[in-house]
Amino acid sequence: MTATSRAEEVKAIVDTDSSSPSHSSNQDKAAAERERQRLREQERRRREAMAGQIDMNMQSDLMAAFEESL
Repeated sequence: MTATSRAEEVKAIVDTDSSSPSHSSNQDKAAAERERQRLREQERRRREAMAGQIDMNMQSDLMAAFEESL
């Protein structure tokens, strides 16, 4: 392998490196999208878990309002 072909090979690798600005920007967008979807799923799971629970404060307020209306 000659020095010129090695230099060309290195240049080709640098040109296709994933740290190029446009590729990095795409990675940032993809990471942001994954994070957004992760948070959305986390919120959905939290709401799903809370759906089966009874809010005792609301029940107490409801009963107090009912008793006052008698």
